[in-house]
Amino acid sequence: MYELALQPDIQEKLYQEIDKVLGNEEPTIDKYYEMSYMRNAVQETLRRHPPVVLIPKMTRTKTTIGSYAVPANTQVYLNAYQVQHDERYWKEPQSFIPERFDTDSEYCMKRHVASLIPFSIGQRKCIGSRFSEIETAMIMAKIIKQYRIILPKDDPKMQTPDILSGKIATINVVTLRPVGLKVELVPRQ
Repeated sequence: MYELALQPDIQEKLYQEIDKVLGNEEPTIDKYYEMSYMRNAVQETLRRHPPVVLIPKMTRTKTTIGSYAVPANTQVYLNAYQVQHDERYWKEPQSFIPERFDTDSEYCMKRHVASLIPFSIGQRKCIGSRFSEIETAMIMAKIIKQYRIILPKDDPKMQTPDILSGKIATINVVTLRPVGLKVELVPRQ
């Protein structure tokens, strides 16, 4: 919601899609597959703000990662945040651009399969990843259908250059959690 508060043009595109696809209906799984821009926005949110930053993996055999020899049975960590902000895979990685997930978009680059790993990758990938994406889209559709999302203008902490440019403080324990972010929901007319 924070990214949408910063970019009302993207929020408006979502609203237009939601209004067109849902009309007066409630979001459903069938409608989810009709909302391509919403799916893109959820993917972009997960890319910009991965729920888990460090993903532990165990090597089964001796291997080489880059120029490093890694012995078998060594715990290594994938840094999802770093990978998902790597300019080799993402044009303008610090920007929130849902269109990068459209296959015909100028932002859609040929990427490595492991360049988007918000729920890990491989056999140990989170089994709830698809459910989470669908649930997020359905909740956001319900919110955006009824409200505009804005940053509170009466809170000076929410009007600083860092907040307005998309730089947010986080607590990184197991999951990445924003610190002190606030948004307001303003009813649509």
